[in-house]
Amino acid sequence: MEKCKSRIETILVECLLENPLANSERGEVYKSVVTVLLYEGFKGIIYNIKEWFSFFKGDAALDKAAMKGLLINYCKAADVGVHSVEEMIDIVVDKLNETNIIDAVNELLIEYNDLYGNVACLSRLNSELSKAWESLGNKRRAVEYYAKSIEIDIIMYGDKHPGIADRYSTLGSQWIALGNVKKAIDAYLKALHVDTRIYGERSVRAACRNNELGHAYRAAEKFKQAIKHYKKALNIYIKETGNSLHPFVSMVNNNIGFTLCLMGNALRALEYFEGALKTDRILHGENNPNVAAIYSNIGFAWKNLGDVEMAIECYMKALRVDLKVFTGAHPNIARDYNNLANAWNELGDSRKAMEFYNETLQIDMTIYGEDHPEVAVDYNNMGYISSMEGSIGKAIEYFEKALKIDMSFYGENHPTVAIRYNNLGLAWRDCGDLNMAYSFYKKALDIDLRIYGENHYSVARDYNNIGVAWVELGNVDKAVEFYAKALDILTSVFGSNHPDTLTVKENIEKLGNIAKYSTMGKTAPKPH
Repeated sequence: MEKCKSRIETILVECLLENPLANSERGEVYKSVVTVLLYEGFKGIIYNIKEWFSFFKGDAALDKAAMKGLLINYCKAADVGVHSVEEMIDIVVDKLNETNIIDAVNELLIEYNDLYGNVACLSRLNSELSKAWESLGNKRRAVEYYAKSIEIDIIMYGDKHPGIADRYSTLGSQWIALGNVKKAIDAYLKALHVDTRIYGERSVRAACRNNELGHAYRAAEKFKQAIKHYKKALNIYIKETGNSLHPFVSMVNNNIGFTLCLMGNALRALEYFEGALKTDRILHGENNPNVAAIYSNIGFAWKNLGDVEMAIECYMKALRVDLKVFTGAHPNIARDYNNLANAWNELGDSRKAMEFYNETLQIDMTIYGEDHPEVAVDYNNMGYISSMEGSIGKAIEYFEKALKIDMSFYGENHPTVAIRYNNLGLAWRDCGDLNMAYSFYKKALDIDLRIYGENHYSVARDYNNIGVAWVELGNVDKAVEFYAKALDILTSVFGSNHPDTLTVKENIEKLGNIAKYSTMGKTAPKPH
């Protein structure tokens, strides 16, 4: 796409180049906030002409203090809940003067089909805002902007262009992340349709699109359809290329195996994992990261078959390979330790589980530093083990460490922060402090509602947990109210026969109110 030369882009580059925050660990978050401030914050302000004139004093000098105040208010209204946001606003405002702000505002006032004199720039603008909101944890706004950019690209290039297919593919991935598998499937089908029109039904690109559709149907728990698309991808690729010894073939075999595990057919899954292992051994030899990853998958299958000892043996094979391949700390080695921790925990050996989680933590801290989301995940896992051991105080300490890191990295309004609040709610419930538990569940719910809207599994989980809290607080009516909300969402998302739906329905039945709510469908997971 054509690059845009604009005043706003110039200011953005200056903000990024001249400040150390841009090159720090949180540089992507910093860039995202600055992007949102420049493109959305200004546009929102200038639509209110009174506020726009307030930027200038009587002598036409720019009133930077007034602008800073308005941008801070914008961030609060838009849920840009990132720490140090005022510092970022200072940087943006510092780059503005009486001349460049007028030029920037003029650019923003030019609407859709002529932004900066070129419609391509509007597509790029929407793409940048999509990336920014994604980084800030607001996946809903991210996908809205990305969908707009596709509409503009179709205007520019038509709907028979490989780039459009790629854009639909990315949109599908974004919908998957939001939990809207129906829209994800629709996006992937559009990508397949575009590629089929260009390259035919049996092209390599069609194979890739079928693989993506397999992911989407698997996310929708429509496993048979997922397997159908994975196998179609495999058949198309092998027939089109005549090459059955290729990383794509290994990858799809892995996908089929993983889906079969989710279907409860881990024995059949092993055949596909072994096929993938054979391919990668021929392509790469034994000491290769792909081979280690397949050993991990085989361990997953054995764990699903109930043979945790065999799973541990496979995880150890993966670890030995990765230790030979990588020197020093590496994410793959951390993954192997984490898998071993999970397996030992399943065997009931919490001491060994904690040892391996601690190994994972040390590697992640070496790679990422102390204040990184991967480190937060490790603290979260250690909190879970502490909770299982009955050390609730220690568990709360670990959960609070995880929350502090994620709050610093993502800000308040992020799905991971909601998960941390939920885990703290569970821990306080185990402590017997139901009021504290309720307060954390409510914080999780507020965040998930802002991110996903009402009709999402995470929101159903929050409603269910609040329902549990109300039961234990002795308020049955309130409990049924929240259980019913969870049931309604889960029925819409998964259907009435899903295990989570049935669990919430049972929760309501136990309270003797099922007749009143019999028109609602689905349930959330058991409180844990």
